[in-house]
Amino acid sequence: MSDNTYFIETQLVGRNRSRVGVDYSHSKVKSVTFKYYGNENGKRMEMCTTALCQILTMTRGEINRLCALQFLNKAPRDLRRFNPKVHAEQSEVQEKIMDLVLTLPQKDTHYGGKQCYLQLDFRLDIKILHQMFVKKL
Repeated sequence: MSDNTYFIETQLVGRNRSRVGVDYSHSKVKSVTFKYYGNENGKRMEMCTTALCQILTMTRGEINRLCALQFLNKAPRDLRRFNPKVHAEQSEVQEKIMDLVLTLPQKDTHYGGKQCYLQLDFRLDIKILHQMFVKKL
């Protein structure tokens, strides 16, 4: 499928036909339409939106976004790295957690080899650490 390419073509709407008894004062008048083409083995074939979505494994909303960007003559931008990370902790909270962990009693471990590692008590778990953290705040 590496030699297959797909195109979205923008076409201006020539005229809008009015229907009897329909009020168009509150609706948008469509100014452009889009046709989808696939170039398979040198032959240009017209295809429907559903087929293009299945071939490119994209949703209909993503195809509509590409069409809107094409109409505005803009390229799509990847904004994934600019969104705020919900799961990330603030630096103040991270410092408080590290202070709590460093104040806990630690013991030397013999699994460290040359280096001596400090190990927390085996009876500590997340629930107990969370309770201690909440009490300390």
